[in-house]
Amino acid sequence: MKKEQAQQDEFASMGITREEYVALLAYSANDGDAMAQFEWGKELMRGELVRKDEKEALRWFCSAAQQGHAEAQFRAGYALFFGIGCEANEDDAAHWMVKSAEQEVPNAQFFVGLMSLAAICGWPQDVEAARQWMTLAAQKGYAPAENMLAALAEDAPMPVAHWRHFIDEQRAAYQGDAANLFNSGMEAYFRRSEADDATAVSFFRRAAELGHAKAQMMLGVALREGKGCAKNAQESRKWIEKAAKQGQLQAQEELGYYYTRVKTDFAIAHHWLVRAAAQGSAAAMYDLGYFGVAGAFGEVDYARAAEYFSKAGELGHWQSRVALSMMYEYGKGCEQNEARAIALVNSTLKYTDDESLAKFRAHFARVLTP
Repeated sequence: MKKEQAQQDEFASMGITREEYVALLAYSANDGDAMAQFEWGKELMRGELVRKDEKEALRWFCSAAQQGHAEAQFRAGYALFFGIGCEANEDDAAHWMVKSAEQEVPNAQFFVGLMSLAAICGWPQDVEAARQWMTLAAQKGYAPAENMLAALAEDAPMPVAHWRHFIDEQRAAYQGDAANLFNSGMEAYFRRSEADDATAVSFFRRAAELGHAKAQMMLGVALREGKGCAKNAQESRKWIEKAAKQGQLQAQEELGYYYTRVKTDFAIAHHWLVRAAAQGSAAAMYDLGYFGVAGAFGEVDYARAAEYFSKAGELGHWQSRVALSMMYEYGKGCEQNEARAIALVNSTLKYTDDESLAKFRAHFARVLTP
């Protein structure tokens, strides 16, 4: 979050905190300053340092927009279009979007191009106008516009109904459809820009709050990595645990990994790994096998370990196959069988050429096939 860090540094150079800055924003906004109104609206929409209030945020965006603030015009148009803090109003949305686009805001230029494709507000579909707006946005490095231009390069552009459906999906997401929120988040996530990361987190959070397990998992990962948001380890685990409790496999694996390798608590790790293994997670099976070999609960259980390594190995988990081969070699948890051990390591070569396997290849070098 380079922009956020730059802001923090700027506040520090002025000798004030971000909280004090926000208080000054509210004062200046009420005094009629358009930039302050826009920034105050963003704080209200974000809801981090003040109580979130989308309706009030829109009011301030519109106030700044009326004074000609280009970014506020885009924010007002966006909120009005998707019904954020208000009833959706395409006519008013188009009014502010066009004004913002005319002031060279790439997001707005992209959106006006999309409206031209979807024939919003009774406009006729105008593919050439859409290309022109998308080109202007793309020239400023706006990735979604670059992607859209590639789609528009085809000889037969999609009909109005296609674009209307696309927009309706986005609107449904904002109106509380958790699945669409999550899908919209994933679309933004895979665009891989810093701005898109923040957009993805916004979608994931909305879907997560509605109970969408995969969105809870993705939000947890974003908070852990600080991708599209500030890092927050405690909140990250909270969302991952919510996803895990709903049976989300990746979340269960994440918790198993965390409580095995980061904050050691084998009892909690075992709780989640057993559930992940029951869903077919080879990685979880391997960790459970490791628990047996290491005596994680006070007693070594080679037989149980061999069972888990065998199941994970059948799923192609090469570390489990190697671990099982060593158990066959030394007769731990199973009958000693060097031939079986050699066969397991030999067959593991088809699963990986990982350098970690080199020491095992050397161990059995005398009999391994070329």
